[in-house]
Amino acid sequence: MDGLRGYAVLLVFLVHHHTLFGGFLAQSSPFFELSQYGHDIGHSGVDLFFVLSGFLIYGHLFQRAPKYFSYLEKRARRIYPTFLFVFAVYLIASYWLPSVSKMPHSHAAALLYVFENLIFLPGIFPIEPVITVSWSISYEFLFYLSIPLLISLTGMRQWRRRSRVLLFLGIVATHCIACSIWNVPHIRMDLFLAGMLLYEASESGQMDKWLSKRGEFLAIGAYCTALMTLSLFELSSTGIAFHPHFPNRSFPSWTLLLMVGLFGLTTYTVYFNGILRPIFNLKPLRWLGNMSYSYFLCHGIALNAIAFALRTFRKPQSPLFFLALLCLNLVTTVAVSFLVFLLIEKRFSLAVRGNRSPQGSVVEANSATSPPPTAASPAAAERLPETLRLRPELESGTRT
Repeated sequence: MDGLRGYAVLLVFLVHHHTLFGGFLAQSSPFFELSQYGHDIGHSGVDLFFVLSGFLIYGHLFQRAPKYFSYLEKRARRIYPTFLFVFAVYLIASYWLPSVSKMPHSHAAALLYVFENLIFLPGIFPIEPVITVSWSISYEFLFYLSIPLLISLTGMRQWRRRSRVLLFLGIVATHCIACSIWNVPHIRMDLFLAGMLLYEASESGQMDKWLSKRGEFLAIGAYCTALMTLSLFELSSTGIAFHPHFPNRSFPSWTLLLMVGLFGLTTYTVYFNGILRPIFNLKPLRWLGNMSYSYFLCHGIALNAIAFALRTFRKPQSPLFFLALLCLNLVTTVAVSFLVFLLIEKRFSLAVRGNRSPQGSVVEANSATSPPPTAASPAAAERLPETLRLRPELESGTRT
């Protein structure tokens, strides 16, 4: 799971790197096209976060029924410390650099705008966020608010698994039809349902029968097809904007294709010992995934600072200059994010009150993270990969 999260934030990095530094390349060069392609497919990094959150949060809540407000308090404690720190940095930058500020001019409007960002309204409503990527946290928080209510009010824990799967598929189909006909927003919320369906599949006890080497190649092909399709949509229109309120009638079909691709990618990474698992088990990816929430929020600060420092450079530059800049920017963003992770996220979000969590045991999903689901039965526990089984200290309640 950490490796998948590390891969997801690298995709998001490609989006913003091309936005800020793509101008250093001549637009007719193949290197610019390659950077543009990275920008196009990079949007799917956020969607991968949604799939992982849907899988982990739904699985966690399905197996237990925590008190609603206690559950929300834990979620807020996981999200807010790092978010508030980065948000404060953006506000200070807005004060010192009014030319790039998004703040309204009047004091009343500015206070309202700050409040809207603090309660994660940008993304759910057509409001430009102070932190560009925070629209996705709004999606996450809405999911946090709604999914425990859906589970408890419908009593779906007592349903047959087939009924739950049909409900989730029906929601996806209805939403996609509505988006195609009336341009209803928030189509990317459906990616959470892909993660929920993955959890249902994992608990069915049929994974060993369903997964195969041939299926893994098909899953990889479906995922790559979804990425190429996203790039074609970008090239053939004014683009699928990073902000979720961009109207595009091709979006539902691409979302369905991406749901299938990410479902297969995650399934074969977590539950099948084939090609994908060793790749996403690489230590650099897992290390980056372990601090992916800090990186997700902080990498834009570092990239904008470097872009501001290089604003006087003549454009375009050589491809070697751009490649060196890409490496420098990646190292810089990782270094800045690691400091924030150590000083803020690990200290205030991941530490247990009165007891530090063990080194290396950060297993919660990021960009709004959650504890991994425990198995509902000993047989189910054996089906979970070792990385997803709760350690004894977690099961005893020393870690939330």
